[in-house]
Amino acid sequence: GLRAPAFRLVRDGEQVPLREYTEDVPWRPGRFAGLAVPGRVAEEFERGATLVLQALHLHWRPAALYCRALESALGCPVQANAYFTPSAAQGFAVHHDTHDVLILQVSGTKRWRYFEPVHELPLKKQKWSADLGVPGEPAAEIVLEPGDTMYLPRGWPHDASTSEGDSLHLTIGIHPPTR
Repeated sequence: GLRAPAFRLVRDGEQVPLREYTEDVPWRPGRFAGLAVPGRVAEEFERGATLVLQALHLHWRPAALYCRALESALGCPVQANAYFTPSAAQGFAVHHDTHDVLILQVSGTKRWRYFEPVHELPLKKQKWSADLGVPGEPAAEIVLEPGDTMYLPRGWPHDASTSEGDSLHLTIGIHPPTR
């Protein structure tokens, strides 16, 4: 019963169109839209698509408990997403987030590159765009292994890719208040 937008697939920086891996199921009085078709999801994964489980804190109790504890400690909203990337693949191109991020590597390894900010401390409405220019050479490259955690402040451009083996990580979004 997994439905969009609770999940999506991305490959090489672009979202895979929902019609490629979901279907609508008639149900009186209407329909269930965007239901995952497991075989098609698996095919897209085999072709290099990253599976993104969005708002995991709303669907998985351990993520909910973790996020609520962080919210209590930090005094601001916290969310969780999961990213399952096949070997030799990259889900997203270079981008920045408009909130702070903790990356928790669960299984496999993932190579992360991050760059000096091209837009310092962007707000929610200041999403990444090509208009911001090329971020230049990476400030650092890090390989995360299972059990590793990395912190990325908002506005730091980054990308990640796998080499050998599949990789699963959780991204914990931290949304502190801004002026």
